Amino acid sequence: MDLLKNMVMQQIVGKMTGAASGAVAEQGAGAFISMIQEKLTGGGLGDITSMFSGEGDGGNMVAGFQEKLGSIMQEQGMSAEEATTQASGIAPDVFNTVKEKFASSDAADAGFDLSALAGLAGGAGLGGIMDSAKDALSGNAGDLLGKAKNLF
Repeated sequence: MDLLKNMVMQQIVGKMTGAASGAVAEQGAGAFISMIQEKLTGGGLGDITSMFSGEGDGGNMVAGFQEKLGSIMQEQGMSAEEATTQASGIAPDVFNTVKEKFASSDAADAGFDLSALAGLAGGAGLGGIMDSAKDALSGNAGDLLGKAKNLF
C-alpha cells in the first residue's frame, strides 16, 4: 500500500498545477488508498482486481476518486471550476498508471502485486494487516517504503 500511495502522490504532483500540489497530492493519495481499503474490506476484491488487470472500472472508483480529488483541491483554495478541470484530467491518469504498474512484468514494478491486495481482503489477521497499513500510511513519504516491508 505504501508503494501505491507514493506512486499516486507522484502522479498527482506531476500532473497538477498550482502552489498547493504537495498538500493535494498527500491528501489525494490518502483518499485513493482509503478507497482501495474500503473496497477490499467491503467485499470488492473482484472489482479491484478486474480494474487493476485492465478488465473493469472498479465499480466507478475513477469517478469517486475524481470527485474526492476535486473536493481536496477546492479545500486547498482552488476554484470549483479549476478543481473540476484538473481532477477530471488527473484521476483517470492515476488509475491508468496504477493499472500499468500492476500489469508490468518489469522487476522495478514487482511491488505492485495483485496477490498482495488479495491478501488484504481476506484470511486470518486482516484486522492486524489493516492496522499495520494504517500505521504505515501515517508516516512521511521518506520512510513509507521501509514500512511497506513490515506489512507483508
